[in-house]
Amino acid sequence: MEVKKEVFEKRQKILGPEHPSAFESTGSLARLLWRGNFIEGEQLQRQALEVSERVRGPDNPRALNITHDLAVALRRQEQCEEALILFQRAYEGSQDTLGMDHPNSQVLEKMNPQ
Repeated sequence: MEVKKEVFEKRQKILGPEHPSAFESTGSLARLLWRGNFIEGEQLQRQALEVSERVRGPDNPRALNITHDLAVALRRQEQCEEALILFQRAYEGSQDTLGMDHPNSQVLEKMNPQ
């Protein structure tokens, strides 16, 4: 975990927070933190999503993956209402962007709690 945090901090400092490698490492670190520090993990996941949507656009497949990851984490914390909204956003965005036959869309359809 400490190595991941060190890589995260260096990427943020060297590349800047809006560089794809920097905000992807934010998401990776957030997923690790979900295992023990939900508050910090959620904050980092939201930060990664906000930057990814701003830089790549909200319907970019990677932004949609981050949206889905945040939804999963929120559901685990029993924040079901917000999780459901994010699941739906990820699912619909994937269908619109990639099409219904794309593997990502099919996975999200199976995981969509509605």
